Amino acid sequence: MRSRSGKPLKKCEVRLMDDGCSSFSFTIWDEELIDFAQTWTPKENIVFVVDAKVNFNSYSNSMVASCDPKTIITTNPDCREAHQLYQYAQGLGDLNTEAEEEKDTAGNSSFTDISVITKVYTVAELLRAQASGKEPSFSGILYAILMSIGIDEEADPARIISFRCTTCKMKAQQSSRQCTNASCPSLSSSSSSLFATEAQFSLPLALADHTGGLEGVRLAGKAASDLLQLTPGEFLEGTHPEDKMALKLRLQLERFKIYFKSGVVSGDKQKPLVRILSMSPTQPGDLVLAATS
Repeated sequence: MRSRSGKPLKKCEVRLMDDGCSSFSFTIWDEELIDFAQTWTPKENIVFVVDAKVNFNSYSNSMVASCDPKTIITTNPDCREAHQLYQYAQGLGDLNTEAEEEKDTAGNSSFTDISVITKVYTVAELLRAQASGKEPSFSGILYAILMSIGIDEEADPARIISFRCTTCKMKAQQSSRQCTNASCPSLSSSSSSLFATEAQFSLPLALADHTGGLEGVRLAGKAASDLLQLTPGEFLEGTHPEDKMALKLRLQLERFKIYFKSGVVSGDKQKPLVRILSMSPTQPGDLVLAATS
């Protein structure tokens, strides 16, 4: 990119999000800040921006932000709001540069009460509702077959179990179990933060019904423990490879009643974001309810 005078320019567009906005464009022009921004990892870095310039962009028909010489950027500030935002981000599905995902609080203390969810969706209806973007988030019931669940010895452990620091609740390194938050009090103390972590499930699933398939679904927290009837600690320490395979075979190709929460996906390529609130084998009465609702 070049300026009007022909001077070469660098431009970096970063997509920011919080619990109130799924995608907000922040443009960086300064080369030093661009190099800084390229070290950020989605869902791992909390960015605190001061004195950014905010304007309405007629091309994108939305508000956008950009930096100027007065802009100050701080990553991973040690404050309650930053910790809460980090925990919220960890409850989302996978993020990438092509799609930013809408608010999803499954697995957190504030997730949707399933007793108020009554609307039944097929997979096709769920995907159409996401693509329409009419609702920023919605919940429902899905009756689907579990096509795959990544819990056997072939699965990447980092895609099954994640670890969080017990002090600041931010994500810990998968191998060393040390907190990734440079401002965490446990890192500044004389004692090591090694193993001062708590394990949490984050299981990849694929679902299907008579209308289509749904991949990229995440099963986390209590819903995962309830389905497997295991805690993360029991799964890590007491489950042998043959046990994992037996568990996988027992669950796969069975039909489940699934309470879910979905967010609207933005970006050039549409990517479903579905988090499971509760998942249990279907009962005969459930199928009748689905057929008549």
